[in-house]
Amino acid sequence: TSCAVAGHSRGAFIACHVAALCPEFTHILGYAPLTQLDYAPDLNLETLSSKLFNRKIRIYIGNHDTRVGTEHAFSFIHALANEANSNRIRNAPIEMIIGPSIGYQGHGTSPGVFQAGVDWLKKELSI
Repeated sequence: TSCAVAGHSRGAFIACHVAALCPEFTHILGYAPLTQLDYAPDLNLETLSSKLFNRKIRIYIGNHDTRVGTEHAFSFIHALANEANSNRIRNAPIEMIIGPSIGYQGHGTSPGVFQAGVDWLKKELSI
């Protein structure tokens, strides 16, 4: 049985933490995820790599998101891929899709991007 968790920005941050505690979540979908907290680095998503590397993960983010940082999202994805590789998973289903930034500080997510994520989940979960 497959189950998914998803969120936008802080919601994606929380979704990843919930998935790290609940292995029943096989799929993680994040839109413009907050990945780092300056005031609590022990909660940064990269610290969850050892608990999430074996999930199907898709992240959408703008190419110039200055609110949460496009580069921070990449760093998280890269840490997950490194952990998967260390655990002999050579073609890990961990994806980051970068599109044009929109909205305040490039942190917006278009309806089309939200729909693409939903379509991915529907296909993955066969619903």
